[in-house]
Amino acid sequence: MKKMTLNLKLLLGGIALVLIPTLVIGLFSIHNATNALREASNRELFATAKGAAETIEAAMRAEIAMVKEIASGNTVVDVATLVSQSGNRGLKEVENISRRLANTMKQIGGQYENIILTDLNGTIVADGVNGPKDISLADREYFKTAKSGTVNVGPAVKSKKTGNPIVCLASPVKSPSGEIVGVVTVLLKADALLETIAGTKVGKTGYAFTVDKEGTAIAHPKKELILSANLRKLKGMESITERVLCGQQGVESYRFDGVDKTAGFAPVPVAGWYVITTLDNAEFLAPVHSMRNWILTMGAVILALSAVTVIFFARSVSKPITTVVEGLGDGAEQVASASCQVSSASQQLAEGASEQAAAIEETSSSLEEVSSMIKQNAENAGEANRLMEEAKRIVERASQSMGQLTSSMEEISTASQDTQKIIKTIDEIAFQTNLLALNAAVEAARAGEAGAGFAVVADEVRNLALRAADAAKNTAGLIEATVKKVKEGSESLITTNREFVEIATSVNRSGDLVGEIAAASSEQAQGIQQISHAVAEMEKVVQQNSATAEESAAAAEEMNAQAEQMKVYVAGLTALVRGSKNVRTGPTKTSMREETTKKWSTKALQTCESNPRALTKPAVARSNDNGAPHPSLRGSVRQVSPEEMIPFDGEDLKDF
Repeated sequence: MKKMTLNLKLLLGGIALVLIPTLVIGLFSIHNATNALREASNRELFATAKGAAETIEAAMRAEIAMVKEIASGNTVVDVATLVSQSGNRGLKEVENISRRLANTMKQIGGQYENIILTDLNGTIVADGVNGPKDISLADREYFKTAKSGTVNVGPAVKSKKTGNPIVCLASPVKSPSGEIVGVVTVLLKADALLETIAGTKVGKTGYAFTVDKEGTAIAHPKKELILSANLRKLKGMESITERVLCGQQGVESYRFDGVDKTAGFAPVPVAGWYVITTLDNAEFLAPVHSMRNWILTMGAVILALSAVTVIFFARSVSKPITTVVEGLGDGAEQVASASCQVSSASQQLAEGASEQAAAIEETSSSLEEVSSMIKQNAENAGEANRLMEEAKRIVERASQSMGQLTSSMEEISTASQDTQKIIKTIDEIAFQTNLLALNAAVEAARAGEAGAGFAVVADEVRNLALRAADAAKNTAGLIEATVKKVKEGSESLITTNREFVEIATSVNRSGDLVGEIAAASSEQAQGIQQISHAVAEMEKVVQQNSATAEESAAAAEEMNAQAEQMKVYVAGLTALVRGSKNVRTGPTKTSMREETTKKWSTKALQTCESNPRALTKPAVARSNDNGAPHPSLRGSVRQVSPEEMIPFDGEDLKDF
């Protein structure tokens, strides 16, 4: 979607500046006028209804007074009393009262259709038109009310004689003693009474009408609605009907037959009727409509004049702004080109420094690992040397023990040989004892019975000598085997002792070698530690150089971000003045700086890639006298080298 130009915005702003106050004032005026006219109309409608209701109230009270006067006349009272007492309606006095009632109707002026005298049973005794006498009024509500002693007004009904609406007024007839002896009913012609109400006009379309307490119309400009229309059954009249039949008075708005209306209403208490005056809203709001049309016309005229004025004003403002925007656009483009070059060179320098720092860091890490391993080897060699010294001492003690063991074995061998000799002597002694026992047995046999006991002893001695000889023989075998084993053990000990001597010699030689290795490892650890310190110092220098390069790149990127922001501002201003499609609004100055701090290198690459011609544009553009870029610089093309962007020499970069 194309954005609006500055001319169009100024035009719309000027029109809105004129149109909005005009509309507000117009709407406010129309609103106030509508309220004022509505209040005036409501007052008029209610006053008209109230006045008509009071007129009917006064007229009905006069008619009620007339009915009371007729009912209290002596002749009427006498006839009613006589009929009540005798029950005979054919008396001469009845005929006289009928003539008097007819004369009364003539004297009044013909506003009564009939005057009827009935007994307490509701049967007609006499009337003013000499009508039929067999009609009973006993079931009529107005008769029942009058019979109870109250003068009342009955509902309006259609006359069977004329077809016109009539109103029944009934009053009790009381005897001199105060006893009710009959009822006088006057049939009042409603036309004469309500004629003025039906003819009342409110404005051009307003009118008045009257309804009874049931909501039936008893007076209306439209004759066909009299005694046939009922407010309860008319759609749209629900709200006003509810208030009217509740005895309220006031004003109510409603909608009837698709027309918005307002009605004023007031009660006629003595008759239970209600006078309603109604008026179409369109009539009393006609002045408001005229005012609205006038305001719209004047608003259109003012709007046209304002549009012409704003157009001239917008052109006078936008033309110099357009010139300034063009100059700013060229300047922003050249600044962006220069900043892109600086950012690219700074980024390359920072990347080289970062790579060198990474390599130094890896070398330092490797040296640290080697130093740690050599140090560990030196520690292990020292520990091995200590263990070898301990092994030498252990081997020496073992060699001494083996010598002692060899001596002990030789002594055991000598003792075994002595024991063998002793066993041999014991064997000889046992052999001699056996011979002696044998001789003793022979001598005992010679002695006979006298030597029998001695023979037994000699036999036991012989047995002991034999067992001793067997034991000595067994012991001699064991000792001989032991001597043999001791001899073999002595030979093994001699061999083992000789081998232990050789082991001790090897251990001593290994201890000397391990000591030399430990000393060499210690010297290597010291050398590696010195190398690590040197590499750490180199790493610090490289990191400082890398940080300096990154700061330079960040500064260049900040300048590039400022140039990009200026281009965004110029683009927005251009869109404001000329209007364009999909104008991109850039980030704020603060957000640009924060983004530069976090992602300066990525932004620099994106800027240069999105504007590949930036490296071929001049880094600095001079301005002419009116502030726009010098024409001679707009089309110039010159390759800018990194040395021109960042003039560092070998001396400046020697730390790298």
